[in-house]
Amino acid sequence: MSTRPGYEFTGGTPRRTAPERLMRGSAITIENTNVTLYAQWKSSTASYRVEYYQQNLKDDNYSIVADDTLTPSGTVGDTATAEIKEYEGFTYNETV
Repeated sequence: MSTRPGYEFTGGTPRRTAPERLMRGSAITIENTNVTLYAQWKSSTASYRVEYYQQNLKDDNYSIVADDTLTPSGTVGDTATAEIKEYEGFTYNETV
């Protein structure tokens, strides 16, 4: 059985855009020909972590702002976005 991280196998189909689907355990008869079956996948939901850091005043290191850490979830394959936080005394530098 094939696997694809972040996705659930839902069946196979004889054409890329075919509405009919061969479910797991289904039987097909192949007679004297080559057959290509295309896997059909459903996206799973995954959690991810968003961390915010502030540059230290005494060195060039960064410290995490633990109270602002988030653990949202989203659909595998979609683009994750995070809010740009503003902190008093700090300026956002998009080149970093």
